[in-house]
Amino acid sequence: KFLKEVGIEPTMLTFPKKGPGKVPSSRPDGDKASSKPKVPPKDKGAPKGPNVNKKQTKKGETQLALKWKKSENFAMWYSDVIVLSEMISYYDISGCYILRPWSYKIWELIQEWFNPQIRKLDVENAY
Repeated sequence: KFLKEVGIEPTMLTFPKKGPGKVPSSRPDGDKASSKPKVPPKDKGAPKGPNVNKKQTKKGETQLALKWKKSENFAMWYSDVIVLSEMISYYDISGCYILRPWSYKIWELIQEWFNPQIRKLDVENAY
């Protein structure tokens, strides 16, 4: 109803009913677990190599290169990218971080564009 009031005509899509059938060709055959990369079992007695865990980096130590490959561990790779690009700094309190000046500028630019878009829709903005 809201979309029609603002002059947008919604397009209704029909989808086939879900039932027993063939798995779509975009998915690999087998279950989800079989599509995950195989990780060799860890030897409990072996010493940990460098950069196995990001937390091994000592506080105040400078990182000069990415420690993780995007395809191996996306979460750790992403953390490395935003820290090494000096977008954020981590704080001593778990879950807290500090937006560095140019990442904060990016946030402000997003807000400058997004806020008028929200106001056009007569929606109350919240963070």
